[in-house]
Amino acid sequence: MRKIIFTVAVCLFITAVLLVIGFCDFPLKALTLSLVSTAMFIGFAFLLRAVNPKMSARRFFSLRGIRFADIGVIFWSTVVIVSGTFLLNVATSLFCDAVGLESTVSKLSSMNEENYLFVLITVAILPAFTEEFFFRGAVLSSLEGRGILFSVLMTSALFTVMHGLDIYFLPTFFAGLVLAFVVRVSKSVFAAAAVHMINNILSYILWRYATRLFAVKLEAVMIYAAVIALLTGALFIVSSAIRRLKKDMYRKRNILNEGEIVWAKNQDGQEKKS
Repeated sequence: MRKIIFTVAVCLFITAVLLVIGFCDFPLKALTLSLVSTAMFIGFAFLLRAVNPKMSARRFFSLRGIRFADIGVIFWSTVVIVSGTFLLNVATSLFCDAVGLESTVSKLSSMNEENYLFVLITVAILPAFTEEFFFRGAVLSSLEGRGILFSVLMTSALFTVMHGLDIYFLPTFFAGLVLAFVVRVSKSVFAAAAVHMINNILSYILWRYATRLFAVKLEAVMIYAAVIALLTGALFIVSSAIRRLKKDMYRKRNILNEGEIVWAKNQDGQEKKS
């Protein structure tokens, strides 16, 4: 329980620091925010590792490399996140319109839209790796003692809180769930970082051309396409997870069988000696 409280406290501390910086106004604010968040994510990830010394660093941070079999999981998980968050954003916007609430502005809009490379690095690429290293690496492993479901839900909730609890919190929470699923299936934080990075880049591109897309009246087509993509991607990643689960169970069963064979041989040897 103490580890859980400590992990939550660390996440809330990082959130508080980022909020304070976000409310302040000074030159190079975006760059400062990116550098500070990167330093805190990496530093506190190793602090959480120090609190969990029994687990190897490779397993704690899920540092397994991306395998060829993970490419399909990365692709379809990206499809699920992009389509799912798009549909949740649409649903949230419709809800806001129905109850008369004002929609919040994307954090991308606060950047200098002419500086494309800077935005891609500080908003899309760098956070994808540092956030996954911290959340789906350190935080997820720190909380897994209470069960897989608890660790995934709590990590996704903390991930959402750190991104700001506005009316559009559901897409962020959904993305956190999918990214945690990617790590659980692939056992690689790099796979989750790849999905996160591709999603961030696509989100930035869609934000850049959102006005043109809405001008040509493609909302209905995009919604139908997103529903089909979401269902197709979900079907693939669930079936992939089931196949991998069966392989793991089969491998564990073989290990147990081999152990039983060794035990039986030892028993026979002892009986012969006696």
